[in-house]
Formats: sequence, structure tokens, C-alpha cells
Amino acid sequence: LKVIHDFFREKTEIETKYFSFSVGIKIGAAFGNIEWKIFDQALKNAYFFRGTAIKQCAKAESLAKSNEIICHKGLLENTNFSKDFFVPLNQYFYKIDREIFNTIDESVAIKAEEKALPNNEKFISDAVLNFNQKAEFRNIVTIFIAFNEKSSTKNLNEFIPQIINKTSLYGGYFNKIDFGDKGGIALIIFGAPLSYENNIERALDFVLDLQKDSKNILSFRATISFGMAYTGIVGNEDRCEYTAIGDVVNLDAKLTLKAKAEEILVTEKLYEKMKDAYVFSEKGLVNLKGKSEKIKVFQLHKKQKKSTKKIFEEKFFGRKEEKNKIIGILENSYISPNLCYIYGEAGIGKSRLIHEIKQNFLNEKGNDNINWFHFLCENILQNSFNPILY
Repeated sequence: LKVIHDFFREKTEIETKYFSFSVGIKIGAAFGNIEWKIFDQALKNAYFFRGTAIKQCAKAESLAKSNEIICHKGLLENTNFSKDFFVPLNQYFYKIDREIFNTIDESVAIKAEEKALPNNEKFISDAVLNFNQKAEFRNIVTIFIAFNEKSSTKNLNEFIPQIINKTSLYGGYFNKIDFGDKGGIALIIFGAPLSYENNIERALDFVLDLQKDSKNILSFRATISFGMAYTGIVGNEDRCEYTAIGDVVNLDAKLTLKAKAEEILVTEKLYEKMKDAYVFSEKGLVNLKGKSEKIKVFQLHKKQKKSTKKIFEEKFFGRKEEKNKIIGILENSYISPNLCYIYGEAGIGKSRLIHEIKQNFLNEKGNDNINWFHFLCENILQNSFNPILY
């Protein structure tokens, strides 16, 4: 505590080549029993610490002001320091006077033995293990999944691996599990370190799928935000993690306090981007700590069924050779069965070509007992025969 506290007292401002900004720290401390567990049933392992001491520590931190250290009385009762260094805030929490550090003999400090941790790849995603880029600002989707901190270990043994596996399945990044005074929280990121053109769709599908499959295991509430964040590896050689930092993350975390059980809340920015593809209901304006204005939020309910009808208003140019060849194949199908396979890169105009061919048949032959079947492939999970099974 002394080293951390002294560093931030001396380093009150950080200079960069773009601008300078102020920094500070709030510290909470507690003493007591905790529970820990490693989940090794998923594609990647995860771990957590929880218990009364962690709740008390989180509560102490929330009471602290900038550059203050607040502790729970349990710590005070289990220390040999003079009680004069502990200023009571209330019945349970105390502010620690920084003069206490002048009584510490640093020469007798015990240095922890350094040990190499084997099998780091079991806890770290491949995208992070192979990450060789600099930190950067990205548009990302953040998801906070909040659940009852008193959930049984049995339920967590099913629920947490399900989160991890589905995160991987939908192309997201499982950041961490955290227990504090606000319960259990899991943070999921879509758009970093790996990004896809449909990050938001993947994120919303992930949460809806998790909600559907976990109904009989554990009830949770979730919040989803979209925006710019600083993403990269934060920390040093002793302790670091890949994570996201920024207003979008902070806003999402605060929004979890407004969500009720089994609700999935999203920000207005995300709603505007996805309102035509999903079913939402407006929840109104909410006050969030640190925000001068109220934030409009919406509740996510389900995904809308995709329409197979595509409207192409622009005139069709080119592809005359390909068009005539395909029409010839289809016309021969009146005599004997034929199969035509069209392949091309995304956005090259396959759907537009098919639409033009279909219109050609309709204009020249009318319906003529032709049945048109449009099977939409699912580009996220990529399940075999998904259009038919769905």
C-alpha cells in the first residue's frame, strides 16, 4: 500500500505528446476469508475470488476519495499498528492516516518468491497470446453480465463455462470475472482483439443465446454498449491483461446497476444501429453517476426474422455473359435436373445477379410453376444446414 500510495501522490499528472491529464487513486482494504475457484471445463480456463473480505474491500474503496485509503474494521482488529492512525468514518470503516507509512521498516519487507506459471495458454485466448500490436483506439461492444454473488458453486460451474464457450463461439473476448459489493460481474468484449464487420450483431446474438440456454441454471441481467475505447495489454511483466478502457466501458458498468433480473439493456447509440434487426422496447431516461445528463436506454427482447426480400433500385450493368450462361442452365432444367453454383467474394454482386436472373424469368415466363426458395446462411455460428434446420 505504501509503494502504491506514494507513487500516486508524487505522480499527480501524466504527460503525453498529445496532452496531459491528472491521475489519482482510491484504495480499499479489508481482512477476512475468501473463496476461490478455477473453472477448467470450458475452452479456456477462468478463475475468481469472492467472499466477505472482497465485498468489504470493494465497499471501502467506494467510500474513499482521491488518494485516500479506507479499510474495514476487520483489518484494524488484525494489525499491530497504533489505532491513532485509523480515523473512523462510521461504525465499520476507517480512513488510514498516511503517517502510518513512516513507521514501516522497509528493510524487513518480505519479497514474494518468483515462480513461473506453467500452461498460461489455458487461461489466455489465442488472440491475446499471439497479440503483437500496439494498443489502439477501437470501436468495440462491451457486455457486462451481472449475477447473484451468492450463486452456488454448482450453478457457477455450469454458468461460467457456458459464458466462456459461447463468447468464443460468437467471436468475442472473455475478459474477466469479478466479485465485489455489487455482486458477480463478467466482462465480455466484441471487436477486440479480433474484430468482424458485424461485431454488434455477434454481441447481441451471444447475449440472447446465453439467456435462452441458462434459464434453468442461473438468472442474470446484462448491459451492452458500443463506442470508442482504448484497447490493448495493460500492466507490466509481473501482472498484465488485455482489456478495454474508456467511457463506453464505464457507462456500461454503471448501467448494470439499473438493469433488473433477466433484463438486457442497451444504450441509445447501439439501439439506433440495430433497431431494424432486433426487437427493443424503450425503458426511458436514467441517471448514471458521473453523467451530467440522463441516458436513454432500451431493453433488448429478441432478433427479428430476416426478410428474404431484397430491393435493388439501381440499374443492372455488366455480368451479361454470366447472366446468359446461368439462364441457359436454368432453362435446360425444364428438360433435365441441373445445378448451378455461384461463387464470389463478399460484396461482389452475387445477390444482385441472382435477383436480375429471377426478374428475367418472371418477366418472360410469369410464374410458370417455378418455385423459388431462398435459404439464408448463418455467417456467425456457421452451422451446417442452418437455413433448413432453422
